[in-house]
Amino acid sequence: MALYTYAGFSPTALSLSSYWWTQKKTIQTVVGQWFADWTPDFSTEFKLSKRDYDSVPKNNIDLPQIQLVYPSDATYKSDRTLFFGTENSRQFNILRTKTWDGYFAGTWNLDDHELKFGADYSSNDTYNAFLQNTKGNYSFRGTDPAALWKAGIPTSYAVQLPLAGKTLDDGVAQWKLNNVGLFVQDTWTVNRNLTLTAGLRLDRASTPDAPIYNAKAQAAFGYDNSQTIDGQTLVQPRFGFNYAFKGLDQKKAQLRGGFGLFQGSAANVWLSNPYSNSGVATATFNCGPTTTPCSSIQYTNDVNNQPQVAGQPPALNVDILSPGLKQPSVWKFNLGLDTELPWAGLVAGVDLLSTKTKDGIYYRHLNLGAPVNTAPDGREMYYNAAGQNVNCWVNGDSTATSGCGAQTKNNRDKNFGNVLLAERTSQGGGNALTLQLSQQNQGWSWSTAYTRTAAKEVSPLTSSTSSSNYGNRAVFNPNEDINATSATLIQDRITAAVNWSKAWVGKYKTTVGVVYEGRTGKPYSWTFKNDMNGDGYAGNDLMYIPTAPGSGEVIFRGTKASGMSAQAAEDLFWQVVNSNSDLSAAKGGVVGRNTARSKFANNFDLRLSQDVPGFTANHKGSITLDILNFGNLLNKNWGRIDEIGFNPGGGNGGNRRGFVNFAGIQNGKYVYSVVGPDDYETRQNKGESQWAIQVTAKYEF
Repeated sequence: MALYTYAGFSPTALSLSSYWWTQKKTIQTVVGQWFADWTPDFSTEFKLSKRDYDSVPKNNIDLPQIQLVYPSDATYKSDRTLFFGTENSRQFNILRTKTWDGYFAGTWNLDDHELKFGADYSSNDTYNAFLQNTKGNYSFRGTDPAALWKAGIPTSYAVQLPLAGKTLDDGVAQWKLNNVGLFVQDTWTVNRNLTLTAGLRLDRASTPDAPIYNAKAQAAFGYDNSQTIDGQTLVQPRFGFNYAFKGLDQKKAQLRGGFGLFQGSAANVWLSNPYSNSGVATATFNCGPTTTPCSSIQYTNDVNNQPQVAGQPPALNVDILSPGLKQPSVWKFNLGLDTELPWAGLVAGVDLLSTKTKDGIYYRHLNLGAPVNTAPDGREMYYNAAGQNVNCWVNGDSTATSGCGAQTKNNRDKNFGNVLLAERTSQGGGNALTLQLSQQNQGWSWSTAYTRTAAKEVSPLTSSTSSSNYGNRAVFNPNEDINATSATLIQDRITAAVNWSKAWVGKYKTTVGVVYEGRTGKPYSWTFKNDMNGDGYAGNDLMYIPTAPGSGEVIFRGTKASGMSAQAAEDLFWQVVNSNSDLSAAKGGVVGRNTARSKFANNFDLRLSQDVPGFTANHKGSITLDILNFGNLLNKNWGRIDEIGFNPGGGNGGNRRGFVNFAGIQNGKYVYSVVGPDDYETRQNKGESQWAIQVTAKYEF
């Protein structure tokens, strides 16, 4: 299987074909299964499977990643970027896994009890090469970035290289994770109305491998980077019930529910990061406006001989698992009621699902260094004095002026780069309430449902890399373990379906069906567009909103390129705030994470199906026409998913929106450089906002 990927496109970015790639995937699976009835009351099941997975990108070219960045100006409120060369995350990217799974279960019927017990085993052998910038990553930013590129003078640069005595392959995550599970469950039919279920499951993880130990990292930060989850055990109790009774007018009804502890799938991707980033196999060399100047760097196409940054010791990136980290697990509680109503064929249902995180994961950055001071709204600041000086923010506005001496993470340990700790959290959870109604009549059926959901999390964990997981959430302070609205929450969802079927000729039916879904948009956060607190991550800092126009809490100015006066900048700021209720509600404070919503989305799908005769009387065929997003076929403005994108224009913060650049602190007040707000994007992941037609033919014999 091959999937062609067109990367680098957004409202503020374009890419050339050299930046694209074909993701080639190969999956080979062998499964064997055996069922046996030993006695009328005892049966067993045995299953053994092997799965080989291979995923390697085929790049269109073998070059460093190159980006030409055109700064914002009077016409364009955001920087614009042109990408070409080999995308930096595809430069050394291979994923191979070999997985063995075994399962055994026995079922024993004892009078009113059905006892089920058994064990399962999983062994996953991973080769995960995800090393970024191994062929170089160059950025050329200026009014004529193409000229800078031709001259070979980058404004920022990064390359990941092996350390002395090592190769890049030493930075590959090569390890095995095994899991043994034991389970027992008793289903007790108490009487004709009541059934009770109780069970217990135990999971134990083990691994014979460990990341290369980094003594310097432990001495500097107090954590052993060779820590693994070897020997971790989780006991998971479960209980359920089902009670059947007579409801309204003696109609059938049932009440059902249960609670228990459930472990999620193994977090192999995140557990792999410490093997890739041990800090003793490879290191990232970089330069830029707020780090080491790039004066000694000259661009080269030779991917095997990328330059090191002169005079810079390697910045060692280290990933660590906290000793308290556990495999993800949640407590679940559900309660449901289904009942027939007095009207013919009408069935109603209500379901409540509640979850509470027992073991979750979020990331802390151990090498931010101590905060330099506290900002006017109380958050920690990591810029040095120059980085907070308004005179450093007079040109591009989104980044500090080159040569002004601005430094992010000023008090960090300069022997290290990102030192990221995967930490346990017990915060998070949610509730979902669903109301359902359905009816079946001769030839007709319909159903409708409404779901209201609330969900919170500490981190959305949107990425396979620790740095992205750390950066892709909006925060007040970088390392906070704070609950907030989930980034993937769909607060309100309405679904409806109508089907009509009739046999016009003999037994061959014509069927017409329509399915509707309407839902609230995904949440997003209002953040500063640039790096406001100096932690080295742009776009993830939640915005402070003054109490009122003219309050004097913030100094306003337009960008230098726009030539906007201070008063015009303040007027534009309040125009945006007053037209967005989530911003208005935060006056006098900081906007909460994911408090805003993208636009409501509607979608209709249409299905037409016709049964046709087969070659014999016992054969039958059918032809089905599915028109997905049928509304968009009728009107191009219908059925669109318009939402705030993921990291629009680059940077971090996840689904976030901005209209202000941090431009220093003056007289104890923030300086806001105001631009227009980021706009909605029409989501086009696999053509979601476009109509599509699918034709299916089926023959039964």
